[in-house]
Amino acid sequence: MSATAGPLAVASGEPGPMVRLIGISKSFGGVTVLDGVDLSVAAGTVTCVVGPSGSGKSTLLRCVNRLERPDSGAILVDGRPVGLERRGDRVVEASPRVLARHRTSVGMVFQALNLFPHLTVLQNIVESPVAVQRVRRDEARARARELLDRVGLAHKERAYPRELSGGEQQRVAIARALAVRPKVMLFDEPTSALDPELIGEVLTVVRDLAAGGMTMLIVTHELRFAAEVADEIVFMDQGRIVEQGPPAAMLGRPRHERTARFFATIQQR
Repeated sequence: MSATAGPLAVASGEPGPMVRLIGISKSFGGVTVLDGVDLSVAAGTVTCVVGPSGSGKSTLLRCVNRLERPDSGAILVDGRPVGLERRGDRVVEASPRVLARHRTSVGMVFQALNLFPHLTVLQNIVESPVAVQRVRRDEARARARELLDRVGLAHKERAYPRELSGGEQQRVAIARALAVRPKVMLFDEPTSALDPELIGEVLTVVRDLAAGGMTMLIVTHELRFAAEVADEIVFMDQGRIVEQGPPAAMLGRPRHERTARFFATIQQR
């Protein structure tokens, strides 16, 4: 665990980025998916990650909340390591209890949404705070209703996921992720399964979260979506960050030929 000792030493309460990835690498079956990725996301900002299929974008997100364990490197959220803990003078993998606590600081909205089909909208949002954080059920219900109102779905609390449109399901998934009061929100292709007219519903919620100072890391293939919500766009290819910067610079005058070629291909579709 010597590779993680340095990052853990950084986690000393010093001010820094809300999310920091240090030398993150990950392989599956001998195929390198992430190759020494370094990335910092400032508190209260929105970072959109774009790139071709297979570039490592979704794996990157899954490493941030430890759904995937990096082969090397470390991830800090608000200055604290995710998935690691110190026991005496050793740095070891976090216990399931500690890992569950770490994950409450990182909310994630999956591409497949993963709403429980047998639970109502309200029940879907209530379960995680009750099960993971031991929040009293009446408090969790009150919080869930506040969140449903925030995403414009207060009138749908008794509905089941199958009774909702794609945009409504996505907004419920966002409310569910917010229910544990995370410091960071992760989104994996939040608009990919939506009809064009429904993308605006999700964009409105993301814009509201950004205005409220929520730190967000969003994987997306929608360049117009990224241009509107992002403070910074990160372009990945073959498991590495090729280039990153403000949307105007990235989309208008990228420095790298690979970035320019990718954006030109996407914009022609």
